[in-house]
Amino acid sequence: MVAIVCFLSLLFIAIGFIVTPDNARYLLSGYNTMSEEERAKIDIAAYLRFFKRFHVFLGISLLISVLVLHFLIDKDAAGIVMVLYPLMAYLFFVVKSRRTATATKQQRRIAILPIGLMVVVIIAVTMLLRNGTEANPIKVTREELIIDGMYGEQIPRKSIKAVELVDELPKIALKTNGFAMGNHKKGKFKTKEGKIITLLVNTKNKPYLKLKTDTREIYISSGEVSASDLYQKLKEN
Repeated sequence: MVAIVCFLSLLFIAIGFIVTPDNARYLLSGYNTMSEEERAKIDIAAYLRFFKRFHVFLGISLLISVLVLHFLIDKDAAGIVMVLYPLMAYLFFVVKSRRTATATKQQRRIAILPIGLMVVVIIAVTMLLRNGTEANPIKVTREELIIDGMYGEQIPRKSIKAVELVDELPKIALKTNGFAMGNHKKGKFKTKEGKIITLLVNTKNKPYLKLKTDTREIYISSGEVSASDLYQKLKEN
């Protein structure tokens, strides 16, 4: 996460310096499609000062806020801010730009489309983060282990060959198909040894329940029920 937020912050700051009055007609979206008559109605120098201040502030504030949250408060909060803060900031930027950079009523009406799209994206991302950071409800029956929520599944108890409690997860190399942010990891991940495993964990909740089937390893840690209680229920039969 630290490397990602550093890259994003530097990228935002760089964007603020890349666009200039000399190259705006080629690089600045919207402005590059206007006619010369329409461009003449816009104070491009004033707009680019706003453009630069916005991106420099976004880059610096994003870096500081995410690093403070990550190291001092909560990794999950840091991940949420890293994703949602730039989206919310760009929504403000588009609304503000619509007032300062467009010259006609028609262009203002057209600018409503990207605003609407950004609102939809923000809502969709918020729902994804909410589902990804929610604890998976877990239920044990005589026939199967039922895991609801994102990347949940039903695991027949007869397919479980071994069950144990562990304090550490394998070293993860990359995510192959899943959700990972802060303390939450859900889905399929590849270990540094090249093995594909399934994680449904909140890394703050230890120990982890490790299940072995004929074909894979599954690690579970949920705020809904402790791994120790799950272990006892699965060992009953």
